[in-house]
Amino acid sequence: MSFPPGYVHEEANLQTNTVCRLHKSLYGLKQASQQWFSKFSTALLQEDDIIIASNNKEELDKLKCSLDNQFKLKDLGGLKYFLELEIARSARDIFINQRQYALKLLSNVGSLGCKPATTPMEVNLKLS
Repeated sequence: MSFPPGYVHEEANLQTNTVCRLHKSLYGLKQASQQWFSKFSTALLQEDDIIIASNNKEELDKLKCSLDNQFKLKDLGGLKYFLELEIARSARDIFINQRQYALKLLSNVGSLGCKPATTPMEVNLKLS
């Protein structure tokens, strides 16, 4: 590998066969895809969506700013629907259900007008 044009190193007498240690991966290298995966593996992805959750507003803003510098981001606000889950929040609670997904499944098999049946679980059971 040769140095990029204009690069000046502290040691001016570098030989032409000098080896460089990369601190960041470069596209086109064999390990570039692994480096990309390592960089983004802590984020939850679905297609082109990402969810970021934190209890620290300052750290959340720093992460969003950092990601925005590397990717084109669009903040859609609070999470409402993701991976077939509907998410609703109150000041103290988070509620998750799959009502829309269940309706979609019923519609796909032509059972939207079916009669409800009792479930083996207690209705409105509060999980802790």
